[in-house]
Amino acid sequence: MKLLLRPLNCTTPTSDIDISGWIIATETSDKDAVIPAQSSIKAKGYYLITDTGWNSSKWKAADHEEKITMHNANSGIALKNANETIIDAVGWGTPEEIKNNLYEGTPAKDVKEGKVLLRKKDTNNNSIDFIESAPDFSDPNSIKISVNVTNTTGNVSSVKIDLDDDSNKQGIQITPVSGSVRRVKVTAIASDEVTAVFLNQTVILNKTSNSTYEGFIELNHDLSPGNYSINIAGNKLFFEYLELMDFTVTSNKIEFNSLPGKDTIAETNAVIKNTGNVDLNLYLEANDLSNELGTIDSDNLKISTDNEDFGDLDETFVVDPGETLNLYFSLFIPRETKLGSYFSIVKLKAERI
Repeated sequence: MKLLLRPLNCTTPTSDIDISGWIIATETSDKDAVIPAQSSIKAKGYYLITDTGWNSSKWKAADHEEKITMHNANSGIALKNANETIIDAVGWGTPEEIKNNLYEGTPAKDVKEGKVLLRKKDTNNNSIDFIESAPDFSDPNSIKISVNVTNTTGNVSSVKIDLDDDSNKQGIQITPVSGSVRRVKVTAIASDEVTAVFLNQTVILNKTSNSTYEGFIELNHDLSPGNYSINIAGNKLFFEYLELMDFTVTSNKIEFNSLPGKDTIAETNAVIKNTGNVDLNLYLEANDLSNELGTIDSDNLKISTDNEDFGDLDETFVVDPGETLNLYFSLFIPRETKLGSYFSIVKLKAERI
């Protein structure tokens, strides 16, 4: 609940009005709130009274805050001076259900949730004097400043995307660049500077001729596939960002140094990164390690993502777009293995989830 006291007459007071001890009367109590001593309405100003819990971070800070009990419908409120003489009153709803001293003339209509009753006249008739309005508790002697932020200050006659990776399909299709950024050129014919907006990007287009403006929107490789639009001064450029399933492997040379009959962990590890824009189910396949003297069964090769808990190679791993996966390897060398260097290739394969 909030009550804004502001003088309203043809001769706006030029000096402060002392309202010490004035009373707010409601259906609940004839003294629901009492204005503290040494309180006044400043000349050409106002005095804001609110219920407890007033949000001063969103609105102006209250001049007086006190618990006040009011009803949303068929109710009223009166302002009394220190001698309990009614100075003003406003009621809303059905008059038969409102105390006689809590409205003037005919009560105003009930208002919608989130709205207020705003006095526009003072004819001693609430139904004429008050209208439904949006809440506004700003200083009446202040200057309100607003700005409309747009993405152009001139007229735009045409816009286009200078790219299409599938001319045989209707509309514009754009293919991601694996592990990188795809720069998409947009062009506008406009009478003044213009910007292009895409998701969290706002790009000022550069003037390249009398009325042509150009710029680039950047599309990350891990942007989800689907339909998108670029907004240029209310003109939308629609495109489809295509699906890309891809990954890269770095540090792909795994080396062991071990004795027969021992388990050993490789000195290096492999790093796999999902460089596409869809989730991948990654799995590995390995041949036996071999040389001209014999073989080491690939079942002896184990894998881990934390270099501690090792499991069989048939384990699968889910890798999200842009995510990096570290793979560590361990190998058991059977006791009967002949000395020498053994070689194999581990193939990494991925499926879309």
